[in-house]
Amino acid sequence: SVHSSLLMRVRADDPDGWRQLVHICGPLVQRWTRRTGLNEADAADVSQEVLRSVHQNIQNFRRDAPADSFRGWLWTITQNKTLDFHRRRMRNPIAAGGTAACEQFQELPAAPEDAELYDETLGMVRRALAILQGDFQPQT
Repeated sequence: SVHSSLLMRVRADDPDGWRQLVHICGPLVQRWTRRTGLNEADAADVSQEVLRSVHQNIQNFRRDAPADSFRGWLWTITQNKTLDFHRRRMRNPIAAGGTAACEQFQELPAAPEDAELYDETLGMVRRALAILQGDFQPQT
């Protein structure tokens, strides 16, 4: 998960903190968008919209309740941006399959299953550890 100290750095417009957040969460957002049937290029575009929205709205994220999490907030933004993309595609179809992709997205569970959640969380932790590794001696 994303540590609150990293979120504080991002809120303070720390460029290194933002790069770390993108490195940790970017692949997760990309994976979520790809699961809706988007090709790699469209998933990258939507992921960029998600991260832009996070950057613009990070001050609004709060952990008021024990169940509140940055990951849940990120999931909600990703769902909204992906739905926006599919709605635009349906209004202005570029190629066949836009409706099918939207229907596929609507069939996704409200949140990832436990096994997927474990894999996604493990991936985030590994990326975070890779960032922190340079701050410590090898024996640590």
